[in-house]
Amino acid sequence: MKEFIEKLIGRLEEISVENTCSDCPYKAKCDEVQEHINDETTDLCGATIKALSIEIVNQLAEEYKGGWIPVSERFPDTDEYILLSFSNFSVPLVGRWEEDEDGGAFYVGDETETCVSQDIFVNAWQPLPAVYQPKGE
Repeated sequence: MKEFIEKLIGRLEEISVENTCSDCPYKAKCDEVQEHINDETTDLCGATIKALSIEIVNQLAEEYKGGWIPVSERFPDTDEYILLSFSNFSVPLVGRWEEDEDGGAFYVGDETETCVSQDIFVNAWQPLPAVYQPKGE
């Protein structure tokens, strides 16, 4: 996803803007931009639209965090296969979260031993990507 966002920003930066105005009062860094965006009668110049687009993509990329959701924020749904990240192991693995009487635990694959019992500690997780489907199917 990081590569996708970097490519998207690169392409936005390559856009040549025809309708620029050197004294546009609505430039992306202007403190009043948000106020003017909400004003439907405001006509933003192309340079401002381009700058705002790049800013929005950067904000979304920051929120996305590469797709990882820290376990301190929330846990996944029970019995859903997910990608696990570990604080003490460098390779992500597919696993699952199961709730139990103690709250819950992470498991690698279909293992019956918890990650903690194997001395690997989950620090984040993310949903698995959709299964590949060739075009036209």
